[in-house]
This record gives sequence, C-alpha cells and structure tokens, in this order.
Amino acid sequence: MQDNHFSIRTLSDLFALQERLANGENIIVGDVGQITHSIKLQGGRFDNYAVGYIDANIAKVVLSYQDSFSKIVSIIEKNYGIKNIDKTQLLTFKLEQGCLKIELENMIKPLLEGIKDMSDTAKVITIVSIALMILSGYSYSLYLTHNENLAKIEAESENRRIIADLKANKDLQNAINEPKAKIASVLQNDETATFNNEEPITYDKAKNYEFRELIDTTTTRDIEGNFKILGYEISNNGSKKFKTIVEGKTRWILANLIDAEARMRLATASINEREIRLSLRAVSEYNNITEITILEVGTQQNAN
Repeated sequence: MQDNHFSIRTLSDLFALQERLANGENIIVGDVGQITHSIKLQGGRFDNYAVGYIDANIAKVVLSYQDSFSKIVSIIEKNYGIKNIDKTQLLTFKLEQGCLKIELENMIKPLLEGIKDMSDTAKVITIVSIALMILSGYSYSLYLTHNENLAKIEAESENRRIIADLKANKDLQNAINEPKAKIASVLQNDETATFNNEEPITYDKAKNYEFRELIDTTTTRDIEGNFKILGYEISNNGSKKFKTIVEGKTRWILANLIDAEARMRLATASINEREIRLSLRAVSEYNNITEITILEVGTQQNAN
C-alpha cells in the first residue's frame, strides 16, 4: 500500500506532488523544505554581472515580487480559507556572478506550510497549482490551460470546480503575472530571463502577461433544502450515490465527501420515508446540471 504522506524539498517534488494529485491520490503533505526560485538574466547588461550590484530595474523586479506575495496570500485567505501565512515577511534574494541569477526565497515555503497535514484535497490542489504558477515563467493563463496535470484534474468530475475557480479569479491572475510582466518590461532586446530552465522570456513578451479572460462553461452553485431519498447505489468506480429529486428532476447525487455516519442517516431517512436536510453543490455546463455532490447532511424532517 502506497504511503500517502509526502515531503516537499525540491521543485521536482512539487511537480511530482501535482502529478499524484492529478492521478486522484489523497496526499498528506508532512514536511516542507526551502524551495529556491531561480530567475537567470543573461545577455547585454547581465553578462559578467558584478556581485552585489543592483540597479533600479532589478530593484523594481524584487519589489514587484514582494508586492505580489502579499496580494497572493490575501487572495488565498479570502477565497480558499487557508490562514496563518505571514504575508508581511520580507523576501530575500541572492545574486550570482557571471550573469544575474536572482534566487528568491521565503516565498513558496510559507504558502506550502499552509497545507501541511491537510486532508482537504481540493485546497491542496489549489495551493500546489498556485505555487507552481508562481515558479513558472509562463503566464497564468498559459500555464492553467496547457498544463497536462491540471487538464487531468479538470476532467475529474469531483475536482473540475477547482480549475474553474482558478480560471475565474482575475485578482489572482494579475498578482501572479505582475512580477513576470515587470521582468519582461526591464529587458532590452539582447537580454533574456529564464525561470528554472524553462523557455526564456524576452522584452517583447511583456504583453503575454496582460490579463486574459478565461472562458469556462463550468459553474458551481450551492443548493440547500429538504429532500426525500429514493434510492442508493455504489458505482463500479466506488462512488457512493443517493437518488432524490432536485429542481423537479430525479437525479443521482454523489455522497463521496460525507462520512459513513452521514450516509447512514440518509439510508435511515429513505427507510422511514422522511425528508432530510441537505446542503448540495451543483456543477453545471452551459447552464445544465451535470453533477451534484452532497456537502452536508442535516436532520430528518417529519413526514407529511
């Protein structure tokens, strides 16, 4: 049996974690090390760069990352309910002789510390995805729409809302893109910036980091009310479902997110022919409901 506890000490570990999450594994992050974020500037002014020399353009880049970090943490706290990330801490960086190699530290580790020992897979997927978008030189929209792991997560019916939420988050897109746009804007035509050995950024790519509306037909909404349980089944893939009537139609609703005790209450309500209070989340595409998941089970209501 594969151990679901995972340690993050390198950038490769972070990519491996995203892949395992995309494959549907429930991972518990147990330890987070210091991941160095390397931005290598070469050509023109940056050839034979002198250690310790910082001009106004480099200062703008570093300050942009500091501002971006604060914005990202605020968005994570507001939208995803992950607290205790110190957004006021100052980022540090190192310069390297021969070229300008900026190594930003104290940025990714605080984000990942927020998901240690967390059992909420949706939040783990969200934070890991945000961390990798920060570390990548690609724009937010390009990374989000072309990453194979994220495409696999989006294809999973229970997790598609995670990517839909990320696509719809304009503030997060701007916060992650801003430092990359700043880097592109300070480059001259014979200079490049490379993020962790990816494809180099050049001065003419600043427009790639402008906000891009990401159209997603998938929407989610929550429904609360009293429902009569009409049936129960376990599908071939292990999904647990109950049958009820939602908005005038008989539908199967997923029960994978609730515990055994809550499922027992649903079964009891069915036997007693009593309605039960449910909190549901409906996923729709083109305004048609494609999936409903039970978030919370309340109490039985008296039969009429």
